[in-house]
Amino acid sequence: MKKTNHLIDTLAGAIQKSNHQCADYVNPLEQSAIVAITDQKGIILYASQNFCKISKYTAEELIGKDHCITNSGYHSASFFKNLWATITTGKTWRDDVCNRAKDGSLYWVDTNIVPFLDDWGTPYQYMTIAIDITNRKKAEKTLLKSNELFRKLFDHSPAAFSIRGMHDGKFITVNDNFLKLFGFSSKQDVIGKSPVELKIISSSEESEIRSILRDKEVAKNIERISQTKNGDKIWVSTTLIKLEINNKLCVLAATIDITKQKNEEEHLALLAAIVESSDDAIISKSLDGTISSWNKSAERLFGFTEKEAVGKNISMIIPPECVSDEKIIIEKLCNNEFVNQYETVRNKKNGEHFYVSLTVSPMKNHAGKIIGVSKIARDITSRKKLFDNSPAAFAIRGMNDGKLMNVNDTFLELFGFSSEQDVIGKTCIELKIISASEESEVRSILQEKEVAKNIERISQTKNGDKIWVSTSFSKLEIN
Repeated sequence: MKKTNHLIDTLAGAIQKSNHQCADYVNPLEQSAIVAITDQKGIILYASQNFCKISKYTAEELIGKDHCITNSGYHSASFFKNLWATITTGKTWRDDVCNRAKDGSLYWVDTNIVPFLDDWGTPYQYMTIAIDITNRKKAEKTLLKSNELFRKLFDHSPAAFSIRGMHDGKFITVNDNFLKLFGFSSKQDVIGKSPVELKIISSSEESEIRSILRDKEVAKNIERISQTKNGDKIWVSTTLIKLEINNKLCVLAATIDITKQKNEEEHLALLAAIVESSDDAIISKSLDGTISSWNKSAERLFGFTEKEAVGKNISMIIPPECVSDEKIIIEKLCNNEFVNQYETVRNKKNGEHFYVSLTVSPMKNHAGKIIGVSKIARDITSRKKLFDNSPAAFAIRGMNDGKLMNVNDTFLELFGFSSEQDVIGKTCIELKIISASEESEVRSILQEKEVAKNIERISQTKNGDKIWVSTSFSKLEIN
């Protein structure tokens, strides 16, 4: 292309000096250029093979016509008026021209029109010498669209974009989100200054980044603590790309605020440490029952290692008769009901059944949708054994309705009942174990205290015998 342009310029100068020298240049020029000769009115007298090839007209179809035959309609009337005003004064005209071929396709040519002058300096013929630049024009159009797209992305991206010089480090331009992220009022506060000057980055971090970019074209997701204009510390993640703008080596930086993410990571790490060090078995699972986490205490309690448990179904530790409990728990959570100290039975790896108290919480995603369940399991076998086998009479009843929910054998023996069926679902007043006034007194005490110890009173057995008893009450939440 450079050789052809040089040849055109040389030819144009030669024609201006002497028409007789033109022939020396036309033949070699035709090998790479599109050539046409017209008379002073613009009628085509000669069309080269390259002219015929690009226009898809034969020489016979072109000769005798003017260049309107290839007019695409792209250029204005003033464009051609300027063309004629230039060449009729004996000057060479040059510009990019969009033409239309015989089949309707468009093509672009870098066009030179050189006047042939007579002895009085008046043009009598014109030589058109052109180079096909269609591909270049397409590339320019693509680049223009690409530049427009880049500008839109740069200006409207949610990321903080900036461009600065590679060597001096000074900002050339920034987008509005950059100003917002770092707390600046306008671009004038930033442009022409370096991030070190603005305290966005430390000099040691800047040196580290320069070192990375010496070896790489792109440096992705560099996480660090940055500083805003008012001194606030924020976590950011920056991706840097080297690029050349107007022959100047620059750095494009895309920065996002990850402070919330880092805080969440720190919070999760703290929670993970708490979970791992907890004395209680803590298990999480998806809604379909697949175990997703299993802490050390769960390993000790159930006998399964984390590797053996994670990915398996929670049913591996649930006896068949308790499977329905699991469905009830999930339904309660989905209805925003809290499940606290739910007492049930679970399996160990060795097949042993044991009693546990479960506290169950929903796991929700950012949209608030329940995606899983977290369980805290505590072994209450010893407590259950103490309850069932204790020499003391144990009973559990509802705080509001006062009805008995569970009693041990010692309770039945003390008050003379044959079986649990005789007492479960009934109140102590109904069973005449306690008077209505004494019941009111106990309730009054428990409204203010969690525990009421050693309340001595006269009670009554099933057969009417009077006995002295000492009773301690403790409030607790079950299911």
